[in-house]
Order: sequence, then C-alpha cells, then structure tokens
Amino acid sequence: MTVMVEIADDGVDAREFQRDLGSRFHAAPAVKLVVKVATRGEPDQYTGVTQLTKAQRLLDKRKVY
Repeated sequence: MTVMVEIADDGVDAREFQRDLGSRFHAAPAVKLVVKVATRGEPDQYTGVTQLTKAQRLLDKRKVY
C-alpha cells in the first residue's frame, strides 16, 4: 500500500520525512506502507482538494489474490 503525503513546509527534508513516516506507519498497524512524498499540489489529481471543499477518500477495490 502506498501513502502519498504532501509537505506543507518547504524547509522539511523530504527523504528524512519519508523514512520517519514509513517507520511510524509500520510501527502503528504493523503493516509495511510505502510512503511517497509528493510535491505541493500533486495529490490534488487524486483527492480534488482544490476543486472540492472536502478531500476524497481513495479506495482500492482490486481483488486480493
């Protein structure tokens, strides 16, 4: 599973932030998640944040084999 996050502060080191979140997400649900740090505005194509007043949830409805 990939989690895409957008950094609001340009002063944050993206690689360090990615590693930190990856280990935090892994510790909480004990599931390995891939963290993708996105540039500002990049997640909008998936969430519609700039066009809508509420972010859209993304659901993966693929069959699990």
